[in-house]
Amino acid sequence: MGRDDIDFAIWLIDQEGWGYTHVELERMLKLDPEGSFIYEDKRPLGIVTCVSYGKTGVVGHLVVSKEGRGRKVGQSLVTAAVEYLEGVGVESMLLYATPEGTGIYERFGFRTSRNVLCMNVHASPGPEPLPGCSCELIRPEDLADVISIDRELFGDDRSRILEMLHREFPEHCFKLVRNGRIASFAFGRKTPVGFDLGPWVGPSDNRAEVEAPLRAFFDAVGPNGVFLGVFSDNPVALSICETLVKNRVWNTALMVRGKGRYEKDIRRIFGVAAFELG
Repeated sequence: MGRDDIDFAIWLIDQEGWGYTHVELERMLKLDPEGSFIYEDKRPLGIVTCVSYGKTGVVGHLVVSKEGRGRKVGQSLVTAAVEYLEGVGVESMLLYATPEGTGIYERFGFRTSRNVLCMNVHASPGPEPLPGCSCELIRPEDLADVISIDRELFGDDRSRILEMLHREFPEHCFKLVRNGRIASFAFGRKTPVGFDLGPWVGPSDNRAEVEAPLRAFFDAVGPNGVFLGVFSDNPVALSICETLVKNRVWNTALMVRGKGRYEKDIRRIFGVAAFELG
């Protein structure tokens, strides 16, 4: 899949109502130019996207047109993605699947790791921050520490995507510093259909410190819709989400093939980067 295929990919994704745009697909092709595939039989029938971070691969969009269904197009695309990721040395793969899509991935050895609660929320102001919980924008010189924290929790080096998101949206990335070190952070970004939040990371034992960068991001973007996803086995994340004004809520499954990811301390992870980015 190349840049010339993006128009078709967007048309196909729109048929599913997912709301992705050129921006997301161009970002994926920048991250991994050889990692996305298109299935053609006289005409394009489906796409799959993936990116790799060290020994970890992420399968993102898998979409098959109505005309291509029942012809093993999806199976062929997943085969191409898995073979590509194995070819670049990936030892574990992850993806986020809807309940309708888990079956095809199970046939390739993916297993459900945990549930993710997805939502579109109204970016409303929160309570006044507690003393010492004010946030600042993440600066370029902070990225080394942010990347180190992310590597510890994710289990691999995602510096390329973190640096890219900060470069594109420096006004939407916030940190909270405690005792001279970054205690929590949240990366936000604008999309043509609203805003996305993630990754969002913080301490497991201090809700105020976790919530501070989220509220700073909400204050920055004003009364708009924000998409985010939290692991359902993080009780503090769920308690924060209970206070948010929700426009839409749905569930998806984190599926893993090979070694797991997000295994270090799930209680410190409050929002994933994006379903197509890991």
